[in-house]
Amino acid sequence: MVNQYMWLMALFCVAPPLCALEQGKAPNVLILIIDDLNTWLLNRPGRYNGSVIAPNIKGLAESGVNFTQAYTASPKCSPSRTAFLYGVAPWHSGHTDNGLVIKDNEVLARATSFFEEFQKPAISL
Repeated sequence: MVNQYMWLMALFCVAPPLCALEQGKAPNVLILIIDDLNTWLLNRPGRYNGSVIAPNIKGLAESGVNFTQAYTASPKCSPSRTAFLYGVAPWHSGHTDNGLVIKDNEVLARATSFFEEFQKPAISL
């Protein structure tokens, strides 16, 4: 049953960009990256003493899909985010801790980021 949902979810993720590429248009992609979003943060909006004001995040979470299993490349935020955006695992890039500078990393300097890929012209299939 879970396997069927995974295939369906993969189809919905892959089909729209392919349709856009077929028409020669660049796909329209929205990426939300929210750090430190735990159940305790959503239940306690004053957690950061009002320094984070995001009234729609809880509503978005309540109206969205609840993923009960997840994978992260690293338990630390910067290496995990970097692995997602560059497609390079922390153990390959050496970016294994918070506070490291990406532009000083030789492996990541050669990698193409997620955002750089979207700057390329759309291709027709």
